[in-house]
Amino acid sequence: MKFASIDIGSNTILMLLTNYKNNNFNSELNFYSMPRISKGLSESNKFISNDKIKELIDILKDYKEKAINYGAEIFLINATNAFRISLNGIEIKNLIKKELDLDIQIISGNEEAYLSFIGASGELRKNQNRLVIDIGGGSTELIFGTFSKIKYKKSFTTGVVSLTERYLMNDYGKKNQSLVYNHLNNIFDFEEHIPKNVSAIAVAGTPTSIVCMINNKKEYDNSFVEGNKIYRSQLTEIITKMSNMNPNQITEEFGEVVKGRNDVIFSGALILNFIMSKLDLNEIIVSAKGLRYGAVLDYIVKKKL
Repeated sequence: MKFASIDIGSNTILMLLTNYKNNNFNSELNFYSMPRISKGLSESNKFISNDKIKELIDILKDYKEKAINYGAEIFLINATNAFRISLNGIEIKNLIKKELDLDIQIISGNEEAYLSFIGASGELRKNQNRLVIDIGGGSTELIFGTFSKIKYKKSFTTGVVSLTERYLMNDYGKKNQSLVYNHLNNIFDFEEHIPKNVSAIAVAGTPTSIVCMINNKKEYDNSFVEGNKIYRSQLTEIITKMSNMNPNQITEEFGEVVKGRNDVIFSGALILNFIMSKLDLNEIIVSAKGLRYGAVLDYIVKKKL
């Protein structure tokens, strides 16, 4: 069965085209766009802007055409934090249905956490306990357990875009880093629910970009990223290096791999470092899979295919 699975995030919109059969993803194609639809969303502004709505519709129109050409039979489209917190999310959902005949599901933070977990975990019946870390544009999800039993899952309303817009617009120095860590300390309350030094997988653009940056990969390489590791010592080195740069210098230093996230990769690194520090994680496994893969697996299980 051929699927088009689309993840509408706060910063990135991703599409997976895959022929899922015999419990495997086959002939995978992945597409990435970074319109940052959450730009400007805040306590005082609860609306996704008209410009961002137009960008979103244009991207989804292009994705739909690609999916049809691929022969997709099932469309799974999930919208996350930007749609959850905006006052015009339902209106945009209805507009996209009217203009493109695409059905969007606005999923809860816990649903997002679950789909990210099973997508990153890969094998449906692997029962090793693990932690999945999903650092998004507007939220961060932590999920601990096995495929058959999730023991803890929570979506925290802070992500790379919201954190950058609040604390890191002009200065990455020690003072602002301290403000970030204090904020994260107030937001995150996961320590009593997740064991120390657990096996951990990180998904989404922050870890996939950082593992390339660490290894001097100027362009994104999915085959290199999948299953590779980030060591905390490497992460702290990258943070130290970026703390003396601005977004343009980050692009000059690290290349195309940070395109579209050169101004938010630093905040993502701080979030990841905070989590690894609190849980005594010396290393994490990186996965390019996540929600869009989990949505397919969830559909397969629910439909008993």
